[in-house]
Amino acid sequence: MNKYVLVGGFSPIIDYKNKIIENILLLQKNKDLNILFIPFASTDATKSVKNFSKQINEFSLKFDILEDLLLMDESLNNHEILIFWGGNASNLINLMKKINFKKLLSNYNDKIIVGVSAGAIMCSSYGMGDSLSYYDNFKYYNFNMLKGLDLCNILFCPHYEKEELIVYNDEVKKYNLNAYALEDDTALFIVDNKEYIIKNDQTKSVYKFDRKNNHKMKALYENVIYDFEE
Repeated sequence: MNKYVLVGGFSPIIDYKNKIIENILLLQKNKDLNILFIPFASTDATKSVKNFSKQINEFSLKFDILEDLLLMDESLNNHEILIFWGGNASNLINLMKKINFKKLLSNYNDKIIVGVSAGAIMCSSYGMGDSLSYYDNFKYYNFNMLKGLDLCNILFCPHYEKEELIVYNDEVKKYNLNAYALEDDTALFIVDNKEYIIKNDQTKSVYKFDRKNNHKMKALYENVIYDFEE
């Protein structure tokens, strides 16, 4: 069974021990660490690679960069950890649909799929994206729900510390799915039908909206293993 790590986002300033990356690596114990970085959500792949390199600097990791989507199938065969970085979620989803990534992935059951922000939305059934949003007079406007690839049958909202994303709380009630909202520097791990939370910053929060309880919002805590029910 593939494992999923959905990250709300990473702070650009690294002043903490990166527990999220550390726990991703622990999922791959007793195996070689073959990491593939996928920057296609961003219009500036070089900047994305540089930002990712900062996040993993303390671990001295080597990684490959996917530069040609036509090599995805071959790359899946040669890498255990796939990192989908942030950027424009809509663009990333469309590109992954073109190469039928979900079907390619169905041939494997031992991969670790990491989605950061836009990458996490892509992994989900639906996600609250900012592809059409804009910033004006100190506020963000025009967030919208995007259809993901259904790799994880959930709703997802990254960067939930933005106060304007309160609209997500009502939007989730339109779907018969569990929903999650993550602030930056937090991650949702979905492993063997269990879920748990890892935080780089203990002041940040993760919330779940349970479809069986009228999507009532509740906080999820680190070091607690929850049953994952789609």
